Amino acid sequence: RGGPPGNAQAAMLLVCGPVSKQHFYLASATALGGAALAAVCSVVDLPQWISFLGFLIFAVGVVQLMLYAFFLQQYGWRPEGGGTMTVYSCQFCGVQFPTYEAAAFHEQSCQFGTNVAHPVGGAPQILGVPMGQPVGVAQPAGYYAPRGQRQALR
Repeated sequence: RGGPPGNAQAAMLLVCGPVSKQHFYLASATALGGAALAAVCSVVDLPQWISFLGFLIFAVGVVQLMLYAFFLQQYGWRPEGGGTMTVYSCQFCGVQFPTYEAAAFHEQSCQFGTNVAHPVGGAPQILGVPMGQPVGVAQPAGYYAPRGQRQALR
């Protein structure tokens, strides 16, 4: 987030989201390469750590395949031409929705929103001084100053 445009494609292996066929190609190649390395070590007399490395690479490829299959089930295929998709998120909890209407409907009943009753004390309160906010400056509503920083009301 916040990086230059086009940075999302470079970091796709680190982000949960739609997958492409290349994800499965890479994971399959990793698993097959690890299996081949382990198989070669069982036929040719090579150090045992190389065989162990082959099994590790195979295991990593299998885990990648399972994760990408899960991402495919959850998020679907990535669009072929790339591009962007507009989503609307709840301003209280950040959950994303495909339409504005769905996001607005969710905000009306969001458990972190202002339209929902909160336990004793009303709305959540900020404890302590917010980052970058000097002491003595007007604080947001619901602010509770620590014992040593309370100001007398006049």
